[in-house]
Amino acid sequence: MQECPVGTYKNITGSSNSLCSPCPAYELPHRAIYMHIRGGVAETPCPYKCVSDRYRMPHCFTALEELIYTFGGPWFFGLLLSGLLVLLALVLSIARMKFVGTDEFPGPAPTQHGSQIDHSFPFLESLNEVVEYILLSWLSALSCCMIMLGVV
Repeated sequence: MQECPVGTYKNITGSSNSLCSPCPAYELPHRAIYMHIRGGVAETPCPYKCVSDRYRMPHCFTALEELIYTFGGPWFFGLLLSGLLVLLALVLSIARMKFVGTDEFPGPAPTQHGSQIDHSFPFLESLNEVVEYILLSWLSALSCCMIMLGVV
């Protein structure tokens, strides 16, 4: 039996290269190439390897991509991460109020002109600031991640 070229297989007995069928493209990951097997390939899936040692088999993902797809893909991972950050902001804000106390704020603070934050509740003010900062920073990080993964 004559070997088929790389990227093809032959599951029929014969020596003609016309009997070689191309390997299904949907079975080859984006960052992979078909590899030569001595004696040829007799069935699918055709053997492949990742283009770099940086990527891991079987999907040729980076470690970050494996983590993201373990938790349901970029969108669900982003939502999960955002939810965890908001929860962390709440816990840290509550811990700050318990350990620091409210002695620093004996009464309502004077409001600045044009401010939409109610300064009579310093707990809510600090929570607003923490959540706003965290959401903005993680949205920019998430958008960078999505661009790197080619989602956007």
